[in-house]
Amino acid sequence: MKTDLQTTANSGIRPVSQPASSWTFLDESHRLIRLLNIRPGERVLEIGCGNGRNFEMIQRHLKCTGELTGVDSSAPVLRKALERTQNKGWKNVLLIDHEYGREPIAEGRSDVVLLSFWLSTVSNWKWALDCAHAELRYGGRIGVVDFCRAESGVPDPSHEVRLKELFNERDHQRHYAWFGTMPFYIFVGERDALSRQEVA
Repeated sequence: MKTDLQTTANSGIRPVSQPASSWTFLDESHRLIRLLNIRPGERVLEIGCGNGRNFEMIQRHLKCTGELTGVDSSAPVLRKALERTQNKGWKNVLLIDHEYGREPIAEGRSDVVLLSFWLSTVSNWKWALDCAHAELRYGGRIGVVDFCRAESGVPDPSHEVRLKELFNERDHQRHYAWFGTMPFYIFVGERDALSRQEVA
């Protein structure tokens, strides 16, 4: 297992090695959803929802109540998410075709915001996190699972540092898939009643 020992020692991140044969994107997304402790009746916003692959796990926690809003900027994959939603008969799902990161969609209304292997795909990720922060009600939770940005083969914790600036950390894990060649992180945080950024 290859670990960033200095980052681990200084930050309290829990490093975990994942066997190459068992690792999948969906497994880690589902791990994150379980950590978020989604409850029936809550409003969940998934940014970069793709074809809705995480919807079924989210609905298990919502018990098909509350609201599940999926946002993506690709019309073809959103059509697949719509087909999945219609086939399942879910009535609490709203799909939005939108390039996320310029402004919040449901400012202050969301109980949970979820980003699953999406943040690393956008250049304006800092704006996206600021918008995600604004989406949450006070005390709302954010969950992010994504690849660590890498510079010269060493994991770059920029995403994780920004998440800690915006949210109270509830869980933070560093994982290494494919025999240590693919570092990724899981972060669960909570929005303050008054954020540290707003105080500053």
